[in-house]
Amino acid sequence: MLFLVLLTGILSCNQWGQESLENKDLELILVIKIPVQERIQLFYQDIAQEAFTDKKRLYKDVNPSPNFQKVKFKISTGHIPHKLRLDLGENRNENDIEISQIVLVQLDTLKMTKNNFERYFQGNKYVEICGSNFSRRVRNNEYDPYLTSTPLLTKTIQLKLTQGK
Repeated sequence: MLFLVLLTGILSCNQWGQESLENKDLELILVIKIPVQERIQLFYQDIAQEAFTDKKRLYKDVNPSPNFQKVKFKISTGHIPHKLRLDLGENRNENDIEISQIVLVQLDTLKMTKNNFERYFQGNKYVEICGSNFSRRVRNNEYDPYLTSTPLLTKTIQLKLTQGK
């Protein structure tokens, strides 16, 4: 009987000592300076080879500012994204935006800056990355500037953010 009480106590302590992903949203914080009104969107995939869809899309309308501002997205509890896509606007504005940080927070925190953006995100043909400057451009009369996460970010999310290591 004493053994069962001790075993139950030990197991309960282990569960209390560990945070659970069941109660933790994944938050992406974009620290951005943007010269015009724009809609920034975050798409996410739960599994590999899944297409980005509106069902797994979050968006924020961002006001222009000469100062950096935080744009926060929360991916609901239970989702561990396999891949992220950050759309940098839809208004066909050929201008530069500046991103000082992209921060992911779940059980741990991952901060990405101009020193390592390109390790974690890659731009498509409508975006040129130079340090913290992101130049949005029309190409062949088309415009869809976005960043997609790299395999390194996927692995980092799985190892660091979801396990708190």
